[in-house]
Amino acid sequence: MFMFNEMELWLLGTALAFTIVGWYMGKGSGVRVGIENTLEVMVAAGVIKIKMIGGEEHIVLPDDKPFFREIKNKTDVD
Repeated sequence: MFMFNEMELWLLGTALAFTIVGWYMGKGSGVRVGIENTLEVMVAAGVIKIKMIGGEEHIVLPDDKPFFREIKNKTDVD
């Protein structure tokens, strides 16, 4: 079996504690903030636009074509 000395147990405990604290603090906002920042940069650079269509925000290309188009059925694919 593995034998740990006192220093190794303290290091392991500290690493686990800070891993849990970091996960707890960042679990809800990390991905959301990253996506929001990426979209803001893309809008500012003119790569995409955000338009309100039917009360919802939609991503469109600068020439007002939808970024994603709805596929009505499986035979509607180009």
